[in-house]
This record gives sequence, structure tokens and C-alpha cells, in this order.
Amino acid sequence: MTSMLRRRTSIALMLLAASGHAVHLTSSMALAPGLFVTGCAPRAPIRCVSATAATPSAFAALGVREELCAALDAAGVHKPNELQNFAIPAILGRESLILGAQTGSGKTLTYLVPTMQSIKDDESALAGRAKPKRPRAVVLVPTRELAMQVHSVAKQLSHHAKLSVEVVSGGVPDGAQRKKLERSVDLLVATPGRLLKLIEQGDLYLGDVRHVILDEVDTMFEAGFGADLDAVLKVTTRDLSADKRADVCGAVQHLAVGATHPQSALALYERWLGGARQLMLAGNHMVPPTLEQRFLTCNGPDAKVSAGCLSAG
Repeated sequence: MTSMLRRRTSIALMLLAASGHAVHLTSSMALAPGLFVTGCAPRAPIRCVSATAATPSAFAALGVREELCAALDAAGVHKPNELQNFAIPAILGRESLILGAQTGSGKTLTYLVPTMQSIKDDESALAGRAKPKRPRAVVLVPTRELAMQVHSVAKQLSHHAKLSVEVVSGGVPDGAQRKKLERSVDLLVATPGRLLKLIEQGDLYLGDVRHVILDEVDTMFEAGFGADLDAVLKVTTRDLSADKRADVCGAVQHLAVGATHPQSALALYERWLGGARQLMLAGNHMVPPTLEQRFLTCNGPDAKVSAGCLSAG
């Protein structure tokens, strides 16, 4: 069973590693192409890697820890793509970013690898693991199926990084999920509705969260999760110095990730993420030629989740 999960996750990681287009980073909310501008870096320096470089640098050259490089290598991902060359150093520098890139461009690894590294850095600085019900990072996704896929990839990385990763989502009873949160959880993958329900029930507290990732933002707005995202960001963007229950170690980092960013999403960013910069991959409305597509027949929600983890696409 373990070898099968490892094989399936390796397929997911390899499929996520394809890219090859120009990158632009800007600080305006217009989502227009711009220049990569060096900004403040609370933890790690931000380095600009040329978008025209013939050979991308290795993950270690971007500042990725040895154990996470080993996890990537075990999955068959040996070199960062163009998006990762730009984004990983910025994320390691605790930048809040709006990322735009096409399907199959490696966005999941782009945010998971540096986020997990920052969790490890905070673990050392705070001399302790995450407390029960208080994760250090939250990844929000629109569907249960995507939650399971992201969790699968994060779980593979966590074996090397020695972190605890869990997933909670709608469509299933919450009893078992509440029990998961009674243990230390470093990174939590969740759907917005279930996350808010657990918060309302007192089973989850976001005061110790230092990394919030909104994945597939466009799909979440299409599914009507705009109000839920607004409610989450209202909590995670508050002044942490006023909360005596929170372990304060700098501002919360927010990453908004999607193939597109609709006007409703831009309004959300203007309201809560005014300081976020944008990294847009040229051609983000196109499907990369290296992306493998599979068509599966699924009967019922459980079969759909299983098939999604198997195809990892």
C-alpha cells in the first residue's frame, strides 16, 4: 500500500513540474506584466533568476533545505521550472504573492516546498511543534477531490521534512476530522466551508497560522466561496500583536494561486492583501504540451476521490 501511494504521488509531482514561459512580477493590482522588483525579506533574501536562463538552477540553489530537495529528488523532480525559479525565493522571503500560471505549471510544489521549509524554520525559532487545533499553515482548495490530491503531495514531502499534514473537507462527517485536529498539525489542507464550520465549533483556531494559501482561486469564486474566503482573510490579516493566544513571529504570509484571477478575486485582494505582489506566467491560459490528460469513469463521490488520487492529474 505504501509503495502504491508513493508511486501515485510521484506521478503527481512529476506532472506538476512542467513549464517554460516568461515570468513577470509586479506590485499593482491590475495583473499586468511588470518587472521583478526586489522587496524586503524578513527571513531570506529574494533572488531574481533570469527568465531567459537556458538551464534553471537546482532547488538547493534557491535556498531549499536538503531534506526537501531529497523529497523532490525521490519524486523524480530534479530541477525547478521557470515559475519555481522566481516564486520559491520570494515565498521563502515571506512575500505575500498572487501567482498566475496555467494548469500543469507546478503551482502546487511552488507553494508547498517553501511553505513547509518556513514551518520548519519557525519550529526551530519557537522551539516547539504546532499545538493541537492550531496549524501553522492552511491550504484552501475548492473541492474535496483537489484537497485529497494536494494532501497526497504534501504528505510525500512531509515524510522527509518531518511535518504533520492533515486534510479536512466537506462531503463527509466531521467527527473523524475533528479528532485529527486534536493532535499537532503543521499544515492543514481544507475546503473553505468545512474550515469555517470547524472554527465555529471551536475545533480549529487560526491564531497560530503564519501561511495561508488560496489554491485555484478562480474555481473557488465560481463555486461561490467568495464570502467564505473573505471571512478567513478577515481573521488571518488581523493584528496578531493584539492576540495574547498567538505565537507572534511576523506577519501572516498569503499566497493566492490560480490560472486566472477574476474581478471578484481582485476585489478581495484589494480589501485584504493590498501589499501582495503579483507573479504572472506568460501564456497562463494555455495548456502546456507536456501535460498528460486522462479520462476516467467514476461512480459516486468516493470513486471520484480514489480516481483523482490515482491519476494525480
